[in-house]
Formats: sequence, C-alpha cells, structure tokens
Amino acid sequence: MFNYAPMEEKTFHSWDSLLDHTHDEEKYVKPLNMGEHNDWRFENDEYLCTGTDTFKLNEKGMSGFNSRILPTNCKNIINKLTDKGLASDVLNNLLQTNEAKEQIKKTNLIVDHSNGTILGAVGLHYGFYPNFNFTGDLMEIFGDNVKFERATIANTKMNLSVVDVREEGEISGSGGVGVDKFALGLNIGNSMVGDLSLLFDYFLRRDVCANGMQINAFNHNNRIIHKGDDISSKIENVISNTTEGLGKLRESLDKLAGIPFNPTKLVDLGCSVNFIDGKEYPLYPSNFYNPNKEYLTDGHREKSFSDTVEYVKNIPYLFGGETSRAVFSTSFRDNASMWDFVNVYTEEAKKHTPAIRNEIERNSGILMNQIVSNREEFFNGETIEVEAESVN
Repeated sequence: MFNYAPMEEKTFHSWDSLLDHTHDEEKYVKPLNMGEHNDWRFENDEYLCTGTDTFKLNEKGMSGFNSRILPTNCKNIINKLTDKGLASDVLNNLLQTNEAKEQIKKTNLIVDHSNGTILGAVGLHYGFYPNFNFTGDLMEIFGDNVKFERATIANTKMNLSVVDVREEGEISGSGGVGVDKFALGLNIGNSMVGDLSLLFDYFLRRDVCANGMQINAFNHNNRIIHKGDDISSKIENVISNTTEGLGKLRESLDKLAGIPFNPTKLVDLGCSVNFIDGKEYPLYPSNFYNPNKEYLTDGHREKSFSDTVEYVKNIPYLFGGETSRAVFSTSFRDNASMWDFVNVYTEEAKKHTPAIRNEIERNSGILMNQIVSNREEFFNGETIEVEAESVN
C-alpha cells in the first residue's frame, strides 16, 4: 500500500481571504519538468525521488501521475498491496518501460514546494493559470456588480460562488403570502493540476435559508481549456456569454415553483432524487426504482416503484433542515412545490464538507433541470423518459 500525503480543504468567505491564500499558493505551487531530471524512482512506498530531491504525493497527485505515465488502474492495484516495499518495487519496474520513459519526457509535475508534495501531473503544453491570477482577473471584471458568496479550494481546485446584485428576485408560489427571496449569480471553477477547465456555471442563493444551488449553464462556450498564454483575455467574454442566460434561469425558477410536489411523478420519470445517502433509514427501498430497468416480474417492478415513492414522499422529513422542512407548511407556500423539494437537498448540503456540499448543490441543479424540462408531465397522465444526465 502506498502512503499518501494529506490534502487540505479550505473555505473562504471574502475576496481578501481568498486573495491572501491564493497569493501564498502561487509562491509555492509550480510546474516541474520531469524530462529535465534523471533517475526517477519510488522509495519506501511513500516518496518519488530524483537525484537528491524527494517528494511525497497526495492521492490526487498519484492519480495524475498514473493517468500520465503508468498503466490504467495502476493506482488501484498498488493500494491493495500489503507487503512492505512492494508498491515501490512494482512502480519502479513500470517506470523502466519504454512507454513510461517517453511519457516522463512529456510531463510536468505540479509540486507544492512549501511541503514537497506532488499535487498532480500535466502535459508540457498545459496552460498553467494560478488561482491568484484568476482571482485578481475576476475581481477586476466584476467590480462592485457581485457579492462574494463563498469559495473552496482543495488541491488547487477552486470553486467560487458569487451573486449578481442586479439579479435578485422572489418566488411567491401559488397563493403564498411569504416573501421567498433569491439571488442569481455564477459558480466559477479552476484548477492548477489538470482536473478542471476554467468553468462558468450558474449559482442560486435562497435568502430564507441561505441555501445554494449550482446549475449547469448548458452552454458550450462556458469553459476555457488550459491551453496557450492568453487564458486571462478570454475570461470576460465567457462571463458575458454565460450571464446572458440568467433570464432563462429566472424563468426556470418560476416554472419550478409552479409545479406541485409530486413524488409519484418524480419516481415515474426517473428523476435523479437519490444523491443523498439515505440507507440508514428503514424507509430506504432495498431496490431503488429505475424506469429503464428490466424487472423479474411485474410484481417486483410494482414493489420497487411503491417503496421508492414512499421514500421520496418522506425525503423532506428525513433530510429537511429547520427551514426547508418548515417551508412545506408555512406562509412561504400554501402548498409544497418542487422548488421547496429541491431546496431540501440544498439545505442538507450545508451540513457536509465543502467538496460534498458542492457535489450536492450541483446535483440539485441537475434535478431542477430534469423537473423543469418535464414540466408538462407533472400536469398530465403521460410519462416520458427524463433526458439522461449523469449524477456523481
């Protein structure tokens, strides 16, 4: 088994704190050309060495090294080895192959020189764009038009959410008397180790419970690959292209709030509702319903369907936080809507680590798009398949 260096995950609540961190990050995180060094070798199931230089690897660093230089799934195999020194022996044997030697010449390691840790591995033509530069460019472009919501960084992978002060509104529902305010903005991502393009998606914040939702912009022009030296010059244009779609997002929210909560139809359509682990609850179905699955008998299908509907019906009460659960029966709505249901997930997300929270918020956005794209099916008896969309 290989011994990995730990990975830190940090959260920021202001431009200044993000800028300070990324400034330190820029000072120490640099590319290292493997081809300019000789005698690469692993030692003690923990270190990658060249000459007198010794580096540790975290898990993301090993994954990047594996994808660039080693055979597929090599990392998974060495993680299962138990004899001391065997992981290093296997890795060193693989480094002697002609394929590995050729790839080493074409690879930059991304190294955090503050602690000697390898964070990732990229090609020589990868456009290295530090988070510090990215943050500075964003601050200049946005000016006073956005409010900083939050940012997270893990292994240089940055996820930043901002809301546009010009894009605030409210959801009133059907006959509701409460004011349910929201703000729209952008969810922005970057990485310095090759595992994420510069990405610009939508972000929604619900004021009544400070929930967040990350929504795919469904725009092929909403990302920038790390290639070339002109990355910075492309950002403003991509932001402009993405924000043009905020009006359509606002329309989608109105539609979502106008759809009554209907667990039977959610299950019938195969909507992606199962992205929070509910296995601890007795109501969790032993066979979660899938409309595209072939069941042994009609009875098995009906049992799976009814068990899943019962579970989905109770999701607001199993996972709903203080606010999202209350919204189902307070003056914010006179009847629960799909907007309320999706926000059960976004409030639950706040209980988790930054990485899991981001994942739940992204999957909440996927669920929202599935419901809205099938809006008519919630008002008639017909059923159509939900357009396939992966949920991680």
